[in-house]
Amino acid sequence: SVVFDRLPRIVRDVARRRGKQVDLNVLGSDIEVDRSIADSLDTPLLHMIRNAVDHGIEEPPHREHAGKTPAGQIQISAERLRDQVQITVADDGAGIDPQAIRTLARTRNLIPPDRLSAMNDEDVLYAICLPGFSTAASVTDTSGRGVGMDIVNSSIEGMGGGLEISSQIGTGTTMRLHLPLTVATIRVLVVRSGGETFAIPLGSVGASLLIAAADIEQ
Repeated sequence: SVVFDRLPRIVRDVARRRGKQVDLNVLGSDIEVDRSIADSLDTPLLHMIRNAVDHGIEEPPHREHAGKTPAGQIQISAERLRDQVQITVADDGAGIDPQAIRTLARTRNLIPPDRLSAMNDEDVLYAICLPGFSTAASVTDTSGRGVGMDIVNSSIEGMGGGLEISSQIGTGTTMRLHLPLTVATIRVLVVRSGGETFAIPLGSVGASLLIAAADIEQ
C-alpha cells in the first residue's frame, strides 16, 4: 500500500494532461515486502504507469472507433509467489507493434541488423528497454526522452528481479515484475578482532588460514 497508494493520483494527472479517460484498479495492496524493495519500486512503477497512460491507452474517440469503452482500463496487482512477489501492470490499450519496434531499433542502430532479424516478435518487445529508445514523436513532460523503460529494467535487475513483457495489438499490454520479497542474502565470513565483529562477503575473501599465535610477529 505504501507503493500503490500514490498511483491513482498520478494516473488522474497524466490522463487529464493527455486528454484521456482512465480507470485504475489496484489489487494486492496488503502484500508485504522488504522495505528496501518497496522503496526501490517507486521509480519503475511510476514510469510503467505513465507509459500505460501515455502510450498504451488510446484517446476516447479512437477507443470508441475500436469498439472499446471511452475510458481505458489499467490494473496493477501484487501477488506473492513463494519467495517472490509478482507485480503486474496491465492495460487494455493499443498494444505494442513489434514491426514499429523493429523499424525504430533499425533506424537508431540500437540493435545489430543480424541480431534484429533473428529476433521473434516476443523478443523484440524488450527493445523498448534499451537506452535511448522511445516511440514518442515529440518530447513531453511524460515521454519522449528515451529513459523510461531503461530505468525500469535496470532498477528491477538491480533488485535481483526480472521483467516480463507481453502485448497484443489492439488488445493491450501486460508487464510483470518478478522481485524477491527481501534483499538478497549473501554468505559472509564472520571475524572478531579487537572487540569488534565484522562480516566479510565471501566473494571478497581470497583464502582463510589457521595461524598459530606464535607465528604472529609485531
